[in-house]
Amino acid sequence: MSYYIDGNIIKTEDIEFDFTELGGLGNIIFNSMKKYKHKVAQIDPETDIKDTYENMLQRSIRTAMVMKHKGVKQGDLVFGCTDNHLDACVPIVAAWFLGAVPCFADLNFTPLEMAYVLDQVKPKMIFSIPSKAELINQLCVDAELVVFGNSNKNTEFQSFLERQIGEDEFEATISYNPKETAMILFTSEAKACCLSHEHLIWQSNLVPTNTPVEHLDLDRRNFEWSKIKRGGAVLSYSPLLGVSEAKTFLENAVVGTARVVCRSFDPKAFWYIVDKYRVLQALLTPFHLSELAENPPPAKINTDTLLKIFTGGSHLQRKHWDRLRSILPDTDIIQSYGLTETGLITTYETYNVVQREYYRTHQESVGFPTRGVWYKVVDPVTEEPLGPNQQGELRVKSKYFTNGYLNKSSNSLHDSEGWLKTGDVVYYTDNCALYIVDSLKDVIKYKQRVVYPSSIEKQLMLHPDVAHAVVLGKPDRENGEQPVALVVLNKNSESVTVEEIQKFLNGRLGDETKLRGGVRIVKSFPRTDTGKVKRRELRRMLVDERR
Repeated sequence: MSYYIDGNIIKTEDIEFDFTELGGLGNIIFNSMKKYKHKVAQIDPETDIKDTYENMLQRSIRTAMVMKHKGVKQGDLVFGCTDNHLDACVPIVAAWFLGAVPCFADLNFTPLEMAYVLDQVKPKMIFSIPSKAELINQLCVDAELVVFGNSNKNTEFQSFLERQIGEDEFEATISYNPKETAMILFTSEAKACCLSHEHLIWQSNLVPTNTPVEHLDLDRRNFEWSKIKRGGAVLSYSPLLGVSEAKTFLENAVVGTARVVCRSFDPKAFWYIVDKYRVLQALLTPFHLSELAENPPPAKINTDTLLKIFTGGSHLQRKHWDRLRSILPDTDIIQSYGLTETGLITTYETYNVVQREYYRTHQESVGFPTRGVWYKVVDPVTEEPLGPNQQGELRVKSKYFTNGYLNKSSNSLHDSEGWLKTGDVVYYTDNCALYIVDSLKDVIKYKQRVVYPSSIEKQLMLHPDVAHAVVLGKPDRENGEQPVALVVLNKNSESVTVEEIQKFLNGRLGDETKLRGGVRIVKSFPRTDTGKVKRRELRRMLVDERR
């Protein structure tokens, strides 16, 4: 793929691809499930139950037929709140079969956030695990609630799986407009972001990458294909709550690969799962990776099948990267970047020898441009485009981005020239590699100076006893905000004191980055289902302390 800098704008080639002939996500997945019906689609490692594409297709068809009988039609919204299990994806696939729009929420949404998102989407039907059903019932939503499991009050999902008359003749709805909304995903601010069929297909392996022949690493490609042909699976710790999970689910279906479906992350269990199920690829957060770095595999565990680990959403600290490189020398740990509104817009092509060599020596980069996207970095004040190695806000433009927010204005999402404002401070190099500095909303304003929390967090993570660190702005009447650090210690490091950490930082921080708000040791951070730290919740805690 070609990309180049033109007038301080990174430009990429457009995509020549006919999205209309595929007939929408429902049609793509329906045909793929039929094609690979005898192959394993999902594995539950807790029970070792293996779910074939034929079984999953049957459950999805029956669920779609019951949903249709109950009034769900093309364009209706189907809401879900569930953990990861073998039936979690069935209502999503069933909705796509009908041309309806699935939208699944983070299990960690607060009652207020849950009320907010349900008010936005006004779903026709809701699927939930029992532990969330009580809250949804209390919110008095005008939609049928279907529960995965037993329920005395609501419809049980099991009733959707009874044999239906005409199920053998069922056909998925074909969507002829690839720009129609196919799925709604929620942002970190609980906005309902509408994503089209075209968007999700563009994000998947259905659209070729067009790696230049002179950059194609044939040895690596042949090595990966030799592993894939021997069979294996993709490891998933999250239901389809984000672009990465939806993208991976679609890619698995298209090539008939199995997913290992885990309810929760356990770093010690991870290695046994990789070994037992020949895991080829995993989607992990930087938090998950840090846990793996501290819990290496036992001596007899075989990780040779693990080709790739995809990660993103926050920084992977250098010490964790170095440990993982020694533990998994033949595994590509690929950092990517994207938003719910854009999908993944920077990554590494593992078959591209130039990009492959770069990422192995530039761990902090989140990769290179994606086809069909233009990029510019602007001065936050003047909005003038900046050149290489100058920090500013990243703005991007593509015809494949979000359709906007549901029942909410998205005018503030773009600037006057139609560029999407990411809200992230970045810089790019002469060869178009992108680096994330911080988020504008996380920036601390001490007096008249801008302080980037990530720069302090990196120094904190150099302390041998610090496992995780978050730096926030603590409200201060005189100076606006003062940097304050919250740290989680490593196991067996409970004796470390705040004073020792502050002493360690002496001489490492400039005057404006000193932790005038102090250092606090906490047991853990509140996190989303995808592992991101809930900074807003931590900020509220600091504000509440002042009252």
